Parts: sequence; C-alpha cells; structure tokens
Amino acid sequence: MVFNISLLSVTNQPINGKDAVHWLVQLLCKANEVLRGRRAMKYDVHIFALVRVKVAGIAAQSQAEAIVKAEDSVDLYHLFDNAGAFGVEATEFADEITHYLVDEVGDLTHQRSRFYEADGTTVLDFSKIAG
Repeated sequence: MVFNISLLSVTNQPINGKDAVHWLVQLLCKANEVLRGRRAMKYDVHIFALVRVKVAGIAAQSQAEAIVKAEDSVDLYHLFDNAGAFGVEATEFADEITHYLVDEVGDLTHQRSRFYEADGTTVLDFSKIAG
C-alpha cells in the first residue's frame, strides 16, 4: 500500500524540514496508540550527554601537565554518581573524554587558550574540522 501525502499547515502553506518530521512522528505515535488500544508504552531512556567540568587554578609547568593534574584531581565517577536526583534513576561517567580546553588564568582575551584531543597532548587542529 502506497500513500502520497501532501502536508499543509493551517495557513495552507507546505510543511517541510523538521516540522514535517515532527508531524509524521506524532502521526505515527497516534496510529500506534490506536493499534495498541491506546495503551501507552513505558521506556527507559539513556541520554548520553557531553558535559564540561571546569577545574580551576591548576598550577603546572605546561598546559599538558595541567590537563594531567586536572584529571587526577577530579573523580568523575563520584561527581556523576547522583542517582535519584531530579527524578533521574542513574547517572555515571561513561569513560569517554572527547577533548580538553585549557585557559591560562589571567589571559582575559584567551589568546593562549588551547583545545587538546582526548589524549591530552595533541592540539586540536580546527582547520581539519572546518574543511
């Protein structure tokens, strides 16, 4: 069975992009409710969120050393172990660090700030990303 559907808004303008996708998802959800006798399903949703943890005032001889000291000074597992807070059943550190940003204290214009890859030593080259 094939359906050819033209989506129009209440102002008779075509719907496209995210609005059309959102509308179709809602339509499929409603159809699913009807087919299931209007019983709502329950789901456990795991949100994998990237968060920034700022560790201030690290004394070091280099930015790379500051990264090592910052990592050593923070227990990310303990920091994110707050199950039950805000209606959340579980949170935990997922053993993944994507990159670092190192700001030098006193550098108000951030001229000496650097982004590093997950290894903590390789400076991120944004020209490769922007290409």
